[in-house]
Amino acid sequence: MAARGAGDPTAAVELLERAVALAETGGYPTVANLALVACGYAQLDRGELGAAEQAAYRATAQVAGLQLEPHAPLGAKVLLVQVLRARGETQRALTELEAALAVSDVPALLFPRRQALAHRAGMLVELGRTGDAVAAAREAVALPAEDVRARVVALRALGAALSAAGAEVEAREAFTEALTIARSTGQRSEVAASERALAGCR
Repeated sequence: MAARGAGDPTAAVELLERAVALAETGGYPTVANLALVACGYAQLDRGELGAAEQAAYRATAQVAGLQLEPHAPLGAKVLLVQVLRARGETQRALTELEAALAVSDVPALLFPRRQALAHRAGMLVELGRTGDAVAAAREAVALPAEDVRARVVALRALGAALSAAGAEVEAREAFTEALTIARSTGQRSEVAASERALAGCR
């Protein structure tokens, strides 16, 4: 997970596949699930949509047999949603994500709810629902969370929504803050995306 955060998804996939195998051999299903979902996101980073999709389905099936809180599968469901979104199935992705978010509003340990809300805002922008997107992005940014990636993704979603709404000054402020935070820690995987967002802001 640190390798992915440092911007090396290839190393991340290799390490996380080993982590999944070790956890499954040792009988630690929740650890295996955490590693499997993280591996799916690393595969998504590499553009391997089929592999990411399989990881999402496998992780969803894995938690189905465990006695976990209702929000536990959120990470796997958001992974699948991101695969659908990457394939251009934005409306279907939004429907799936809203269903997953409606299960519980409790902050999830395995995947930050803030990031899921940010992805929802991004999809609303893509669908032309600008007002809803701004509201969703503001909700994501306001949600208490300590995860660096989720904070950066939420700010970038807010910037995109504000830009779509014509509020370019506020959008640039959001993108600038996202980039500053992305650069401030070892979690540098979001730097490039934040730089592109800021550069594209008029």
